[in-house]
This record gives sequence, structure tokens and C-alpha cells, in this order.
Amino acid sequence: MHLALILLLEMSPIVLRAADNLPVRLGQSPNGVYRLVLRSPAAKDDGTTLEVININSHKTALTLELSSYSEVPHLADSSITVCSWSPDSKHFALMTRETKRTFKTSIYSVGKQFKQIGIPDPTNFILKSLNQTEIFRFLRETPIRWLDSEHVVLKIEGDCGKAPAVLIYESEVKISITSGHLSVLNRIETKKEEG
Repeated sequence: MHLALILLLEMSPIVLRAADNLPVRLGQSPNGVYRLVLRSPAAKDDGTTLEVININSHKTALTLELSSYSEVPHLADSSITVCSWSPDSKHFALMTRETKRTFKTSIYSVGKQFKQIGIPDPTNFILKSLNQTEIFRFLRETPIRWLDSEHVVLKIEGDCGKAPAVLIYESEVKISITSGHLSVLNRIETKKEEG
């Protein structure tokens, strides 16, 4: 028992230091030039940041401030922070936690300057198809694959409506990052919430 406690105390600083810089699962670009890394806050009131690092120069190419609900180290969990790179490494789709129950995806272009690409809201697109206007408790927009360098597929899931008639929905939406066109790839699956 005492030996286990001593080992735990000796290892704790190593574990904490490791948590300061966590790679995002699937965060390395296909061409091997960039990787995504989560950084712990430097001070208590600071937020967690996500950095895009140039692997060759070790320089930060982009820094993104994440929401207050995004905390290291659980952000490295692949169910919370999800990255999907385009096959040509010129774009990446990144899902992060926005609020306690919402996970949104943003798309970024990679080049001399990184910039966020404006796209229509895929969740609103699904809600409109269901004749709904807002979510009930949760939503999740998970990037699951790129069809080519200009089309990404997101899995959109959540709930909508008002109690007791809450509807749970799930679908895949294809987004053109050049035109902003959204289309449903498969039927929108729905079911009534139980209980």
C-alpha cells in the first residue's frame, strides 16, 4: 500500500506535465505537415486552446480558443474532440464541445493563412427538414469522412421538440465547402424519446 502511494506521488508530476500538451486523435494531416494539439490553460482563468503545429518547424500555425466546457485532459477523448482532414491536407473539420450538451463542427482551410470556412448550419438544415426550429437538450455534429477535397460528411444527431413529444434524430449530411450546399446522404432517422 505504501509503495503504491509513493509510486503514485512520484508519477503525478509526470502525468500532469503530459496533460499540458495532448495530441488530438487523428489530428495529423495526411501529408504529415501538421498536427493538432490541445494545450492546458497557463493560468486558472485561462481557457484550453487547440494549436495547429507545423511538424517540421515546430511552430504554431493556428491557435483556437475553446469554450469553457472544453477542459484538458478529457478533451483528448475521441468522442469529445474529433478531427477529420481532407485527403489533400488543405482543409480539416473539427468538432469541439461548445456547451454542456452541444458539440459543433467548424471547417478550416490550410495555407499561408489558416481561416475558418463559413458554411450553413447543418443542424438547422436537419431541424428545418423535421419542421422544427431548435434543439431540445443536445446536438452533435461529428465529421466522419471526406468524399474528396471539397465535400465533407458530418453525422448530425440530437433531439428537438418539446416535452413530452421530444424527437431524437440522426442523419449524415454532405457539405460542399466551396458552394455551401448541404444535402442529406441518407434518410433522417427519428424516434420518440422514451420516458
